[in-house]
Amino acid sequence: MASCLPTPPLGPPLGPLLDATRHIPRTGRIRSGHLRARRSAHTVNRTGADVLMGSPALLDHLARHCIRTLTPLPSLSHVLSVGVYLPYETLDRLRVCLPAATTVYSVYCAAGSIPVSAIDHRQLLALRPATDRGQGVCLGRPVPGTTVRLLPPEVSSTEPDAAALSSASVGELAVTGPCFRYCSLDPVTTTPSVKSFEAADEAVHRTGHAGRLDDQGRIWFYGRLDRQLRTPQGPLLVGRVEPALNAVPGVHRAVLVGVGPAAAQRPVVVVEPERRTSRADRTELCRGIQRALEDLDLPIAGAGAAPAVPVLFHRLPPIDHGHPSATVHARLSTWAATRLTEGT
Repeated sequence: MASCLPTPPLGPPLGPLLDATRHIPRTGRIRSGHLRARRSAHTVNRTGADVLMGSPALLDHLARHCIRTLTPLPSLSHVLSVGVYLPYETLDRLRVCLPAATTVYSVYCAAGSIPVSAIDHRQLLALRPATDRGQGVCLGRPVPGTTVRLLPPEVSSTEPDAAALSSASVGELAVTGPCFRYCSLDPVTTTPSVKSFEAADEAVHRTGHAGRLDDQGRIWFYGRLDRQLRTPQGPLLVGRVEPALNAVPGVHRAVLVGVGPAAAQRPVVVVEPERRTSRADRTELCRGIQRALEDLDLPIAGAGAAPAVPVLFHRLPPIDHGHPSATVHARLSTWAATRLTEGT
């Protein structure tokens, strides 16, 4: 029988389905990602687990811990990143700690913890150049029994119906499948949820995520619709930009925010650098950010002959690429606007 190390919310229920013995790290109410990572690494090596499931954030903490302490994870044969997408920089760190034959999967989930699609790391690495050019992050093909279609971005929460589902080139990812029927009712009021609607007797779940479907049926993630910027060059979905920024050496986390009038926002990059980044290193990091922006196939300021995008340094709170964080980004936008005003 396989030995599995799962983490909530998706991990623990999957143990019996995989016919696997589950080993749960004793993290209790620990909030430190570093301590969780240390205990997870200890549990993997103590039990000889061959399957590990966790969020991208947990896996990043785990990989950083293992690299810092020279702790390999030789027993693992499969690693599942469960969330929205597995960042390439986290994948790079994970592969340092794992055997060459280990397969890492990026599992895209919606409605909290329901798998929608999956892709393995070998397929993902082959698509890295597309992500670096601003084509989004590939989430793989839908899992069996699940159908993903697109809603035009301009469709409001009260309007969608079967006719709204289209083959638009870019739109909101809308998911149907047996596991999503429970999402059609609000858990508190038992009234129809604004995130779901009925189409051809199917419950269609609105993810709030923008993306596209390619000619091979693969999903590409463009970020959350509620984080779309309205720039003078046109609408800009930050999920097409941030993955390239986060891959720049020296960047711990980077987000793109807009400042200025709502219809003509100026993009600003807010960066939390890696620890112990010197002033000289920050200068080179800014150059790396500008090069990454210039490589994007997007009409964004800073590309080509357009003015450079401002880069500001700030410690960032944990940000989930798939869940609403409007308050966090509104505060960052206000802070960035203030900093830019002070600097003029």
